[in-house]
Amino acid sequence: MYLRLEWLCVAAALLGLGACQSSLSVNPEGDQVKAIGEGSLFTCSATGTVTGLAWYDPNQNAVTDDTTQSVHVQSRGNSIRLKFSDIQRDNAGIYYCRATGTNEDGTTQDLEATIKLSIFEAISFVDPKSTQFATRGQVANVVCQAAGEPVPEINWYRNGQFIANEGRFSKLDGTSYLQIVNVTMDDEDTYTCEASQETNGEYDELPIFLDVQVPPTLVTRPSPTNGTVGRDVTLRCQATGDPDPTYAWFRDSTDPSNELTAERYVFSQQNGVVDKMTMTITALAKADEGTYICQASNGAGAAEAAASVFVYVPPTITDPQDASTPEGGSVDLPCSASGDPTPMLQWKKGGGDGAMVDGSDPRFTVSTPSTGVAILTISQVTNSDGGIYTCVATNLGGTDQKTLNLDVQFKPKVDDSTPAVAATWVGNPVNLTCSFTSNPAPDIKWSLNNNDIQEGAGYAIFSSPSGSTLQVTPADDGAFGMYNCTASNSLGAANREVLLKEAVAPEPPSNVQSSDQTPISVTLTFDAPMSDGGVPVKKYVVQYAVATSDNSTAVPNNFTANAPADAVEIPGLKPDTLYTITVVAVNDVGSSDPSDPALVIRTKEIRVPYTPSIIEDSQDGDKDSTQYTLKWQAPNTGGSALTQYTIKYRPVGSDGDFQTITVTETGKKSYIITDLSPLTEYEVQLTASNMKGESAEATVQFRTGEPKATEPPGTISRRASESGLGTGGIVAVVIVVLIILLIVIDVACYFTNQCGLTMFVCVNLCGKAPPGGKAADAEEGTATYKKEELQDDEVIESLKIEKDGADKPLMDKPPSQTSLTKDVNPEEVKLQENTGDDKEALA
Repeated sequence: MYLRLEWLCVAAALLGLGACQSSLSVNPEGDQVKAIGEGSLFTCSATGTVTGLAWYDPNQNAVTDDTTQSVHVQSRGNSIRLKFSDIQRDNAGIYYCRATGTNEDGTTQDLEATIKLSIFEAISFVDPKSTQFATRGQVANVVCQAAGEPVPEINWYRNGQFIANEGRFSKLDGTSYLQIVNVTMDDEDTYTCEASQETNGEYDELPIFLDVQVPPTLVTRPSPTNGTVGRDVTLRCQATGDPDPTYAWFRDSTDPSNELTAERYVFSQQNGVVDKMTMTITALAKADEGTYICQASNGAGAAEAAASVFVYVPPTITDPQDASTPEGGSVDLPCSASGDPTPMLQWKKGGGDGAMVDGSDPRFTVSTPSTGVAILTISQVTNSDGGIYTCVATNLGGTDQKTLNLDVQFKPKVDDSTPAVAATWVGNPVNLTCSFTSNPAPDIKWSLNNNDIQEGAGYAIFSSPSGSTLQVTPADDGAFGMYNCTASNSLGAANREVLLKEAVAPEPPSNVQSSDQTPISVTLTFDAPMSDGGVPVKKYVVQYAVATSDNSTAVPNNFTANAPADAVEIPGLKPDTLYTITVVAVNDVGSSDPSDPALVIRTKEIRVPYTPSIIEDSQDGDKDSTQYTLKWQAPNTGGSALTQYTIKYRPVGSDGDFQTITVTETGKKSYIITDLSPLTEYEVQLTASNMKGESAEATVQFRTGEPKATEPPGTISRRASESGLGTGGIVAVVIVVLIILLIVIDVACYFTNQCGLTMFVCVNLCGKAPPGGKAADAEEGTATYKKEELQDDEVIESLKIEKDGADKPLMDKPPSQTSLTKDVNPEEVKLQENTGDDKEALA
């Protein structure tokens, strides 16, 4: 048994045995308290002679010098260290330093020194969460766990205020959690978890932010949607919540395996980030039909809504087959179609714009013997029933339509609209036409007097889909007569008769009369021949000659007019002259006899010209402001050559005299009236004159336009007058600029060379010394002044000369002759030339 050293020494002293010679001591002394994780060192020192110096742990095991162990020893002569590199909780207890001491008398004794090591654990927060979440309206447990030795005590604070166990706030029994019941948005705040160890005065704090969240609430739910195969459909979903919800879409259920992520599902984006608030299913297929679920979620919960998608399949019609039937029979036209929902089938006559078969014609009926099948039945089929029929299939997915052709067969039907009579003459070919409709195409035969006609020997046959043409070139009278065209097919035959007559010259026109006469012309009317001879009249020849007093035959003149002609005007006659007139009709065969009786008529005497006809030109697009172009048609001269035209004009409503213009060039048919006022209404009178006098007046009114806003480059005077600045104003501006320039030069001379007018005024009139002058230089200054005075007189004289010289050229020239050259408009040159000619004519 080991005895403590101090006890042994005390006992030896009491017994008179003398002092101890060996001892052990531990530094630091006393019980030690250390924190987990610290490093600690305890030194055991021996005095005297000792052996076997060693440290023992609380389990009486010797501590080794293995430095790989967290607890080991290190010997240093008469001392030994106990080292802890990383104190742990299980290192707590009493550690023993032991040795065997040898006394002076050679006796030995067991020595021992101890140290008690207590371990405390610093406060640490276990799995600290600085941000925790709560759901509005529910119970929140704010978690805070602290570890340490001794076990820390937990208290809660908000904004520095201790949270007592009262109301909605309490510390959950048996835990360190802060429990908040019926959480509100106001509870969102930072809470402080305080952990403390009162025995050693340690404490620590953990701030925890409580984020109060609101579960999602759907404000926009996906709606049941119908789509069509091949097209897109879009479903929309939107929710509120805090934090903002995220979205996911599912098919049939919210099992994670059913979440939609394929490329054909297109999701919406916000600022380049996919938010999935809308989902578009692209290129719908029937397999996409089903239930789609939108799920909105955040940390507080989730909300979801479902919508069904129904996929329509557009109709598809099985190609209907063309049909054929004879006229008068019955025919069935079937049509079948598929689609979802089942399509509705209809028939219509014709293509896209055809009319639907609606039962208005009882011969047309539609039956539906089975789903997706419609049969159109046509009874008592007529030729007009043939053609295109369209089957139309419609459902909610769209429309399809297909056509078929109904071929109705019938016997030939001749078109009676072709001419039944034709005429020609021997040697002249003529075409006889027979038109028909037929299905199938017929055979065509031509005959004359019941004798079939073969091609050749004056006959040629030309066939076409719509008929046949027989070309006849008569060789003699035997080619004229009744021709028969017979068309036949398997269903029957039809014929058409065409009479070919021999053509002759036409009969003469009748009822020849004069409807109008002038001194130089006669207008005739007459009736067409009673018979054109079998071929049309192409022209009429008017034969006219001056009647002689002795009834001798004069050489006739001919005037030709193309047919038809209700009235013919014969020009170029002599005034006050008796004429004999007949009319001959001409066709391809020849000419008729002259009309009988002949028309005898006298032309009128010479008279004043007829009234000219003014050609009114609206000129609305671009009316000129100062001129107007008067246009007219030359009148009938009245039997005497025109001598002149007279134009009179004045403003409408004016009491003044007319302005008069005489145009002696009688071949002219227009004249430009110039020097008019802008925006003014004018009246114009036009007459024509010959040797007999002046015609009646032709009148017209017109209005001039606005002055043009821009003009081609012109003279200074023109622009100055438009701006209110005349020639005098321009001259004044030039003079003012020159005077200012001279004043500037004179002032500069005054300050630099002490000369000029300013120098004269300052020295002589104001008594001022020149710049830089001195009293001692007065005489020199006077002399200088006199010299400068002469110079100033010269300057004044030069100014006067320059001023006079500048004025005269500008004042002597009228505004139109200033230095700028006006660009000449070709139209104005033409107008001036015309006006000049007219003035010469007036002269």
